Amino acid sequence: MTSNHNFTREDFDNLSALSTTENRLCLSLLMPTHQHLPSTQQDATLLKNLLRKAEADLAALGQTEKQIQTMLAPIRVLAVDEIWNTRSAGLAVYSTGDAAHTHFFHLPFSLPEFV
Repeated sequence: MTSNHNFTREDFDNLSALSTTENRLCLSLLMPTHQHLPSTQQDATLLKNLLRKAEADLAALGQTEKQIQTMLAPIRVLAVDEIWNTRSAGLAVYSTGDAAHTHFFHLPFSLPEFV
C-alpha cells in the first residue's frame, strides 16, 4: 500500500470480520507515521511505546501476562516486516490476538496516538 492507498473491498471485509468478533478482546492502535527517512525510524519506537501502553491497559482489564503476550504477539511479529516498507501518514492496527485477525492499515492522513 502507498500513502495514496484507497480503502479496498478487502480492507472493508477485514474490518467487518473484526467488528463481528464476539466474546473476544479487540485491540486498536493508531499512530502517526513518517513518510521519509530518517524520520521513519522513529515509527518503530513509537509502536513499541504504544505496545507497552497496551500491555498496561490489558493488565488493568484483568488480563494475565500470558493473555497479554498472546494478544500482542501477532502485532509484534507482523510489525517487523509489514509496516515500515510503506510510506504513509498514519497507521491503524486492529487485532483480536491472532495473526488471521490482525490487520495493518496505512492511511494517507495522520492519526493521533491511541491505544
